[in-house]
Amino acid sequence: MTKIHLENCKTEYWETEGGSILASVDSMRGSALLILRSDHKSGDDWEILERNSQRWNWFHQCIFRNHRADPISQERIKTLLQLPQIISVSETHPPEFFLTPKTPLFAKTFPTIRNYIQGSGKPSLPIYVVLLEDLYESKFGDGKFLDFNAVCLSC
Repeated sequence: MTKIHLENCKTEYWETEGGSILASVDSMRGSALLILRSDHKSGDDWEILERNSQRWNWFHQCIFRNHRADPISQERIKTLLQLPQIISVSETHPPEFFLTPKTPLFAKTFPTIRNYIQGSGKPSLPIYVVLLEDLYESKFGDGKFLDFNAVCLSC
């Protein structure tokens, strides 16, 4: 766990199209992305997004790659809930840590295919995964983005 003292950090504030407020913190000791949800109520606090998690990735891309967040003016920053003076940032996990499900999603998402495979009596069956290219991400992201769309049992 790394402790970051925010008085020594470069901090930028952003508002997403959905109204969430984000604070991007950068220091010599590490970086963090904190969020204050659009529906925040009094008593709510800033939440630290775990680096490389799916939420962190989504908001990070929203700000720095897709430009779907606007910088917040200094006047408005003064009205926001103050950031904590010290934050604890956990050790960074590789993206695979978050992308590999703890329990298989396939059986929950595709019960018909699960039943077909279980009822076939075979130890394995060929399946074909259908991917769709996210043209926006491929054009403006840092590579070709293929999103999972469907599973088929024959070509």
